[in-house]
Amino acid sequence: MTHSALAREPVDRDVAETRDEPSNAISSAAMSSGEPLPEPASARRPPLVDEPQPLEAMSLWNFYYLNLCPPQRDPTIVWGTDVDCTGLQAYLRQLNAESSVIVTPAHVLIAATGRALQAHPQFNRRILKRRVWSYRDVNIVMPFRPKTGLDVMFFANVDEKSVTAIAAEAWRNSQSVAGDHEGVPQPIYMRFPRRLQAVLQRSLHVWLVNHVNLKVRGTNNRQRGASTMVNYFGTRAMAPMRSFKPSRLPYESITLTVTMGAIEQRPVAVNGEVVIRPIAPIFIRADHRIVDAHEIGAFAETLRKLIGDPACLDGRPL
Repeated sequence: MTHSALAREPVDRDVAETRDEPSNAISSAAMSSGEPLPEPASARRPPLVDEPQPLEAMSLWNFYYLNLCPPQRDPTIVWGTDVDCTGLQAYLRQLNAESSVIVTPAHVLIAATGRALQAHPQFNRRILKRRVWSYRDVNIVMPFRPKTGLDVMFFANVDEKSVTAIAAEAWRNSQSVAGDHEGVPQPIYMRFPRRLQAVLQRSLHVWLVNHVNLKVRGTNNRQRGASTMVNYFGTRAMAPMRSFKPSRLPYESITLTVTMGAIEQRPVAVNGEVVIRPIAPIFIRADHRIVDAHEIGAFAETLRKLIGDPACLDGRPL
C-alpha cells in the first residue's frame, strides 16, 4: 500500500470488525512529510542513570530473585486482563476524522504504555550485573513485519508524545525501512562462519549488553535503549487471543512486555445486565527481580484506564 493510497483511503470507523493488515499494524499512519527523524540527544550518552538502585531499598523477595535466580530460571510474572474498548473506538473515530495521520490501536497502546511507565517508574528499570538500574528516559520498542522481514521500531520519550506524534513517527520509520531493500543492516560478525558467530554472540555481544552500560550507537538502542517491548496482535491473520506469554530475550535490558490482542465483541455484565461490548485482551509480563505482583496489578489497572479512555493521553475530552 502506497503513501497516496493511505492518504486517499477512507478510515475504517469500526475497529472491532476490521483489523489492520499484518505489515501495517504499526505503520498505517499517513503523513505528507517523509523526512527522517533527527537523532535524539540521548543517543550520545549511556541509556541508564549513573548509579544503580540501592540494595537497601529493595524488598526482600525482589532481592532474593535478583541474587538467587539466574536468567534461565525465568523470574517473570504474566498478568492477563481485559479492557473495554468502547472509548478507544470513539477516540479513534474522532481523531481519524480530524487528522491527516491514520491512528490505530497500536499507536494508542504505545502512548498508553509510556504514560503508565511515567506513573509507575519502578517498571522503567533493568538488570545490569545483578543490580537494578533506572533508565534516564521512557523508551519503547515495538516489532513489526515489513516486506523485508521482521523489524523493530524504537520510540524515544514516549511519555512526552501525543498519539498522533507516535503515529507519524511510526509512518516515517516504516517508510524508511520500505525504502531500504536490504532491510536491517547486519553486524559485521554475521559475515563470519556460523560457529564463530555463535561464539561472538554469546561471549561478546550478549555479555556486553548484559554487563556494561555502554553508550547507544546506531541500531543498538533496540537492544539496550528501552525497558519495554510492546506487541499489538490485532491483525486479520491472527486468531483471537486468550492467553499469551512472550518469549524471554537474552538481553537483560527489556524487562517489561505489554501485549494487546484483537478487539472482539463479547458479552459483559454492566449494571446487572448482559450487554455486548468491544473487548481486547491485555497481557503484561514483568520481571520479579524488579517488581512484585501487587505493583504489576496496579500497572495493569493504570494501563486499562488509559486504553479505555485514551482522550486523556492528549489532554482533551471526547
